[in-house]
Amino acid sequence: MQFPVILVYNKYMEGQVVRLSDSLAYLYHDIQDGIMNDFVTKDEIVSIWKEVSHIENENWFHILIDDVIKFSNGNNIVDFSPELKKAYKALKQIHKDKILGNPKVKEMDDKGAELVGRMFDLLKKYPELLPDTKSNQKKLDENCLERVIVDYIQWLGDQIFEKVLNNYIKRVK
Repeated sequence: MQFPVILVYNKYMEGQVVRLSDSLAYLYHDIQDGIMNDFVTKDEIVSIWKEVSHIENENWFHILIDDVIKFSNGNNIVDFSPELKKAYKALKQIHKDKILGNPKVKEMDDKGAELVGRMFDLLKKYPELLPDTKSNQKKLDENCLERVIVDYIQWLGDQIFEKVLNNYIKRVK
């Protein structure tokens, strides 16, 4: 399932910080995952970084963070300096082309979506499988079951998701 990406400029500095922080954190972690899974090499990333930024230091993530802090200080916008924005965009492009565009990533995304759908349907049918916590009970009192399920699935994270799903499937058989 594809969802449209809508980027909205946030006039509040806090929102701008969150938007940029999320974008940079996702980029960093996806590139690290891409390197670990051989979708891209560290040398490719460093080469693009040095070529576009003209900075020999390969610690691009921290340099970009420092750049945002320095450039944004005293401005009414949270952003990269024009020079390093080009480097950031170049990294985003290699991220799009080499990592997000990799067929293996699409396959993993499809599998993840299928598993999340199974978990959602299972918990909707058997809500008693949800942890019986004060937090969940409060959320159930304030929201609908679907919202509680979504929050729970997000809380699980990738590391234990499949294990929990398989455990639930065994319990309802």
